Amino acid sequence: MEMDQLYTELILEHNQDKRNKRLLDTFTVSEHGHNPSCGDDLTLQVDVEDGIVKDAAYTGSGCAISQA
Repeated sequence: MEMDQLYTELILEHNQDKRNKRLLDTFTVSEHGHNPSCGDDLTLQVDVEDGIVKDAAYTGSGCAISQA
């Protein structure tokens, strides 16, 4: 298998895995990003405690790469 095919399959696999596509009940950091040229619109929420990421999640829409 060539690297570009492996890369494509990995992105598609992660794109289909929606376990982290959700809102967090509690979070310490939230960041919103929008790319008007391609339409990606994402919000990332992270719960950090004592410098350790306890949970992370995202919501939004966009291409397979941004969702992966």
